[in-house]
Amino acid sequence: MATKDDLGRIRNPAFKAIPTLCYLPFIHLEASAIGDVKPCCMTEGPVLDDNNKPYNLSTCTLKEAFNSTHMKQMRKDFLDSKKPTNCKKCWDEEDTNITSKRLVWAEQFSQKYPELDYVFTNEVTDKNLVYLDLKLGTICNLKCRICGPMSSSKWAQDEMDIAVKFEGVQKKDVKDLQAYKWLKQGNWPRENNAFWENLEDILPNVVHLEFTGGEPWLINEHFEVLEKAVVDGYAKNIYVHYNTNGTQLPIHALENIWPHFKGVKASFSIDDIEKKFEYQRYGANWDEVNYNINYICNNKLPNMTTEICTTINLFNINSLIKLQEWVRHIENLDTWYLNLMHQPGHFNISILPDDAKDEIAYGLLHWNWNAVDCLTAFKLRDEFLTQIKSIVDYMYTHKVDDPEHDKSYLLDQIFKVDWMRREKFHDVDPRLAELIGYNYRLLKRKFRA
Repeated sequence: MATKDDLGRIRNPAFKAIPTLCYLPFIHLEASAIGDVKPCCMTEGPVLDDNNKPYNLSTCTLKEAFNSTHMKQMRKDFLDSKKPTNCKKCWDEEDTNITSKRLVWAEQFSQKYPELDYVFTNEVTDKNLVYLDLKLGTICNLKCRICGPMSSSKWAQDEMDIAVKFEGVQKKDVKDLQAYKWLKQGNWPRENNAFWENLEDILPNVVHLEFTGGEPWLINEHFEVLEKAVVDGYAKNIYVHYNTNGTQLPIHALENIWPHFKGVKASFSIDDIEKKFEYQRYGANWDEVNYNINYICNNKLPNMTTEICTTINLFNINSLIKLQEWVRHIENLDTWYLNLMHQPGHFNISILPDDAKDEIAYGLLHWNWNAVDCLTAFKLRDEFLTQIKSIVDYMYTHKVDDPEHDKSYLLDQIFKVDWMRREKFHDVDPRLAELIGYNYRLLKRKFRA
């Protein structure tokens, strides 16, 4: 459940009457990398039309999805004090005292945008659509272990090769695979001009733009949108937030585009360091990424903040202590944010064996986290430890709702990617490999690879 402290920071009076409210269905939409429209990135499943089919931006507009029967019903459920089942991820986090995205955004919008207090009492119109999370296709240069072809164009070929090598798919049939279809669907921003026209119509009302991926700094069209906002005079009202893999260094945007916006936040997705980082985010070079992050932090604009965003998953849960040593030595870094990975279920931390959980929990809970209070995200010394305790609690109590999360499936998936990429998990993290029972030689024999 949400804590009193979480709710106490939300000043909107509506939350006092209905503490399970969420801003996002009233003001926000997410465009997935393959074009599906969702109420937010945490929601399970897309927005559906009256025929129970997903709204997809290859054929619809953001406004159509926002005004749909599905979204209207979701808003009604929240106002009726119901907890929509497709918001399960946030409810699960709050049950273990983790501050969910629902609460994070409720605090931010209630504090920074008090003019939005009306969203729970007035009629919802197109002008309510002030926050957009845009994943403008699957263009990406990495093949991160916890990702897949739905979000990364680079992943599609690996997925198809794995299907041919290990799953009996004939090469002539790879175009029937979901990975191939997602690769094609990921081109939707370059195939639907109506999306861009609709986005231009919405821009005058927008106060927050979020760009994730694919890799947003590789998607040139989004820079064109920002330049349009500058020319038309909207930029001064818009806060821009990025989730980036850190492999790119957009100097032109830093010097010529971002200075015109109300604020810009660069959140670098860093789950580990050095060789472990390169293993988990395949295709990245640690030294280059480290350089880019430090360059941005040391040359950031007055309207800019920087963040390390760590997505906690099976591969890095036992690396947080080493990661914090690197994080706290980045000059001019503003925050370090810990984000829980929910899907795919076989990489969720809750599937770890009990002895692995015990060892990892002991290390995390007995570490002196006081050093991280130099970051503004954790001004109070105990706040970070509280976060760690909540993550450990989640690890022990959460149950993954995924039929493919058992140990055998997990080990098979790690091996298949290892074999394709000529890597070995135990070479980069021998202790965790031992804890989960990963044996490359036995698996190679199993698959006759």
